[in-house]
Formats: sequence, C-alpha cells, structure tokens
Amino acid sequence: MIVSVDWVERGMAPQRIIATKYVEDQQPLAVQMTRPICVYPLVAKYSGSGDPNDAASFACAPAPGRTDPSQVPASIYLK
Repeated sequence: MIVSVDWVERGMAPQRIIATKYVEDQQPLAVQMTRPICVYPLVAKYSGSGDPNDAASFACAPAPGRTDPSQVPASIYLK
C-alpha cells in the first residue's frame, strides 16, 4: 500500500485512515460500515448526505467545543 510506504519510509503520515467494521466482526463476511479516522484534533463528521455507513459520506472536521490548547500533540508528532 502506497500510504504505508510513504508513512514508514518518508515520514509522510496520511491525513486520514479508513476503518472497516465487518458483519459479525468476521472479514470473510460483508462490510457493515467504514469510517475515516482523522488526524487529531479533527474528527469524522457526517456530510449530511450519502450512505451513513460509507466513509465517503464523512469529512474530517474540527470537533465542536474542542478548544483546549493543552490538548495538543507533542511537537515530534506535528511534522
């Protein structure tokens, strides 16, 4: 996968990763839903249209009310 190569070999972390939930938690079965996992402090927010079980219907956006400056990742993670 190109994203993981860039992350490991070039230090270029992805802006989001897609998580997958399988029916009965078994991969050979169908996909139940997908969601993006966003870079902190962003969170996945439903766009208001499209399938709510599809990651494509979500965007990474600021979390409402998350303004505490002490909740910032260490500088080594802000590359």
